[in-house]
Amino acid sequence: MTLFENKNKKAGIGSYEVIREGKDNILNINCENCQLIPSIEDNAACMSETIDKLISNKDVTKIVFAQKRDYEYDFEETLLLKEIALVYNKLVKEKSIFSYEHLVNDYSSRESARNYAQLKEIIFNVLKKDPVGAYVMIKRLRRKKEIEYEKEINKKNKEALDKYLSLVKHIMNLLENTNLIKKIKGQEDIPGGV
Repeated sequence: MTLFENKNKKAGIGSYEVIREGKDNILNINCENCQLIPSIEDNAACMSETIDKLISNKDVTKIVFAQKRDYEYDFEETLLLKEIALVYNKLVKEKSIFSYEHLVNDYSSRESARNYAQLKEIIFNVLKKDPVGAYVMIKRLRRKKEIEYEKEINKKNKEALDKYLSLVKHIMNLLENTNLIKKIKGQEDIPGGV
């Protein structure tokens, strides 16, 4: 069950429209029958579904969740989310580089499968729900794989790790270029020592 559904699946729950108001294009999401208070920062399902709506509506400048009262996200907050939506969309379009066939090679098939599963989980599940968490996971994964790369003596395995590392660094670079991650990196108490 998502944030925008309830047990009765009544019509209009989670329906949305983009309203033009002056210079603003407002993503107005109906949450009247939602059981939770809509909060992007406190609810992973709300974050994920909002990112989905921003992917489909690229010109949005403001987000409003309409419930008993309106919960608004201004231009700056919306821009942070739109950048994450763009990164997610770009990675989805590049799905061939994340395919099992692309990542599986002569390197241990079990390790290749694990590498594939890790990236798939981060990109296709965590990123939309928790972009900061996805960044922390990617950063940790990069450190781990760099250590493995330095210790590896088999040439084929080293080449496979290098290919995987370049993909991880590509994702990390995309995330580091978003204002959300730039803002977070400016703080000192980030999980995982970002």
